[in-house]
Amino acid sequence: MEDSGQRNSRTELSQNGDGSSSIDPAVAVFVSEFLQYKLGLCGYQWTSPLITSRAVGNRSIAAQVGIALRSLADDFASQFKEQFDEMCDKLNITAGNLKPTIEGVADELFSEGIKWARIVAFFVFGSELAVHCRNKNCFDLINLIAYSQSTYITEKLLPWINDHGGWEGLIQFKEGESTEKEPSNRWPSAKNLLCLGIGALGAITIGAVFTKS
Repeated sequence: MEDSGQRNSRTELSQNGDGSSSIDPAVAVFVSEFLQYKLGLCGYQWTSPLITSRAVGNRSIAAQVGIALRSLADDFASQFKEQFDEMCDKLNITAGNLKPTIEGVADELFSEGIKWARIVAFFVFGSELAVHCRNKNCFDLINLIAYSQSTYITEKLLPWINDHGGWEGLIQFKEGESTEKEPSNRWPSAKNLLCLGIGALGAITIGAVFTKS
């Protein structure tokens, strides 16, 4: 198994933001553990620079959230793997444009509202992008993906999450107990998973794909 060791330094984080100090610790854990899970599946051991000694809260609940997220994401990714691979191949990702690219995709994804299904899709997008970077030997970009996703979730999504049962709401969504009015098939149909456009920074606007999810 490959080991990133200390190769992925914090240099890129300092160039693109203020590090992890403003990131919610629970968000950092969920993003980091999910990326570790997905990268581990392809034989890459990644150490997140975002994990700190700060308490995450109830570790039992956190573990259940992690299990729910992996289950939902695996279900989602199994249906859209080819589309995400094609999407990542079209992105010209560099350290300079990665954060605005992720933000552009996320803004489109949540342009018509925040829902658990779209939050899961955002986690999957980040993980597929991380695996893509690993496959291209762009190991230094994985830290930036974790930072960019964690920052976006903390700043843009966490208020909604807190108003909808906290992260435990994701568990309820998985178990079909969510108060959201979701269709019987919680994911959009594969035929709608299209690349809608590529911006100047290479951000693919995929948000409209999920307007019915």
